[in-house]
Amino acid sequence: MPDGEKELIFDKFNQSSRTRTGVGGTGLGLAICAQIIEVHKGWIWVENAKPQGAVFNVLLPVES
Repeated sequence: MPDGEKELIFDKFNQSSRTRTGVGGTGLGLAICAQIIEVHKGWIWVENAKPQGAVFNVLLPVES
């Protein structure tokens, strides 16, 4: 995933320019995930996985 797209990928109707299959979608999946995680006071971010691909990380707080 190009570095300039890492933050934009969580915006509605946005997709990476480098998809594995080239098949399009609506660009809503990651935006919805980010909103759900934000409601739960969590964080989501993406990192490049070499030699190709990406890793999506989710961190949710634990309430005791």
